Amino acid sequence: MGHASLVAPLETGGLVVGAIVVLNSSGGVIDTASNEPWAIAGGFGDAGPLPDLSPIASSRAHTTLAVIGTNARLSKAQLGRVAAMAHDGMARAIRPVHTGVDGDVVFALAAGSSTEPLVDVLSGDRDWAPAAATIVGSLAADALTRAILDAIRSAEPSGGFEAFSGGGA
Repeated sequence: MGHASLVAPLETGGLVVGAIVVLNSSGGVIDTASNEPWAIAGGFGDAGPLPDLSPIASSRAHTTLAVIGTNARLSKAQLGRVAAMAHDGMARAIRPVHTGVDGDVVFALAAGSSTEPLVDVLSGDRDWAPAAATIVGSLAADALTRAILDAIRSAEPSGGFEAFSGGGA
């Protein structure tokens, strides 16, 4: 299990977006060539080497579960967009992701109230509504990638696999 949160300071208040993840993917989270997490090894400009796909053929009952939370007030439709965008965080850290033997899912929730100034700026004005979901969704993807890295770093060896002990991201 891993977690991460990001705070985006804005003139009207601080937007907080957090992620909690339970990681049990059939895809690899570690690049075996460099022994670093995919989110670090491949970088975002270089796809890096291909992941080892052989374990997927025999995989069963794998899934990665994530919850995104924010202090912004968002509608149900906006939260759906945030959850969809957060899946990009999985794609940055797990290769391959969303396989036929995975049940990967992201849930999103918002705990904002009408008394928070940030809520009025991001969600209260109809012109800001699309931007609010995009801002929160972008931060959610980054938070989820970091939460997956935290899960890797927090893992203990099991079943003959070595735990990742690399440096920071």
